[in-house]
Amino acid sequence: MVQYSTPVHYEKDGELLDIDNTLTAGVEADEAAEGEARLLAADGSTTEVYGTEGNRFQVKFAKKSGSKFLMKLKQEDWSIYWSLTSPKKNKVTGQASNPAESEDPLQLTKLTSEMRYNDIFADTDLQYIVTPTGVKENIIVKKAQASYSYEFELKVKGVTLSPREDGGIDVLKEGEAEASFVIPAPYMFDAAGAESTAARYELEPGGNGKKYILRVIADAEWINAADRQFPVTIDPAIVLPRDYLTIHDATVAYGTPSAAAITEMSTGWSSSKLFVGKYDTVGNMECAAIVQTDMNELKEARILDAKLRLFYYTGNTTLSLIHI
Repeated sequence: MVQYSTPVHYEKDGELLDIDNTLTAGVEADEAAEGEARLLAADGSTTEVYGTEGNRFQVKFAKKSGSKFLMKLKQEDWSIYWSLTSPKKNKVTGQASNPAESEDPLQLTKLTSEMRYNDIFADTDLQYIVTPTGVKENIIVKKAQASYSYEFELKVKGVTLSPREDGGIDVLKEGEAEASFVIPAPYMFDAAGAESTAARYELEPGGNGKKYILRVIADAEWINAADRQFPVTIDPAIVLPRDYLTIHDATVAYGTPSAAAITEMSTGWSSSKLFVGKYDTVGNMECAAIVQTDMNELKEARILDAKLRLFYYTGNTTLSLIHI
């Protein structure tokens, strides 16, 4: 048995099929599906696209940035058209790329693909990565700027968007309480690996529930700091809820943490880290980390090999043993 860290199959008509996110060229007619034509200017024109078909959801990207939409996400009978409205975008042609095929049958090369619009804004690229569980959008800022606010118009069919308490957004199919997709709260990182959660969304409904304005706003003070190394990537995404909601983690602190310690460990960049070992920067504490994930799919499996991969993030120069 081979176990992959991401889904590799999807179900269609009762049959399990290999996920194939290969981007192929085509055209998208305004009247592509009943009810969708009204979301765009129904003038009978078409849009040149690169699209995927081999997954439980389908993604299409406009070849040219000046098209009526930039990205379309569709699953079953609902869809979202994604367009850029601000800042003013340059007219560029997107570059689609697919990983090279491998002769190793265990090396699955069709799980991901990429669409990139270089210099769509001044000194800024826009990158989309299609994965088995959704689409990652990377706003790649190559030079310091006065502000970092990006506005998207989302035209929807069959779904509504609802803000989450954690700063993300649920994509809810009409009549259903559980999200079909989740847009997690954004974060950003620079070329040296420094990270920040000082980014947020603003969601403004309009158009009788058929249109939303989504703003991605990143903190200029953090990006323009003297020690920042460009490019800086602002990282929104839209993913299946299972990928987002079934991994839980927490830090446990033994002792009596001070109010300053609690604040430091639960806000800003620290909120995305797990603390292990002695932490005496803002109080003498011993810390441990707890990670839980949904393992129901492996109940009947015979495990031949398993790996847990953790990233050791620390400024300490003294190596220490961490027990797992």
